[in-house]
Amino acid sequence: MRNLQPVDLEYFVEICNLGSLAQAGISLGVSQPALSKAVRRLEEAVGSTLLDRKASGVVPTEIGLELRRRAYVVLSELHTTQSVLREMS
Repeated sequence: MRNLQPVDLEYFVEICNLGSLAQAGISLGVSQPALSKAVRRLEEAVGSTLLDRKASGVVPTEIGLELRRRAYVVLSELHTTQSVLREMS
């Protein structure tokens, strides 16, 4: 199984929050194909579909909602760790 990458988690959270790959791309300054690849990598890593695609955008699946919840925790801890280490150096 491939490891989850922080950047893919960040992209996924933004996609979920905005409900649109296009809007997330604008917000993040990343192309829509790059976001699609990030979602695909996450789906391969967890072995399940994370987003339901609708005409109006995307909606996280049940597993996608759980990943988003846990991604908030992981990313928060990562940012805190980076800040603490920066302050220490």
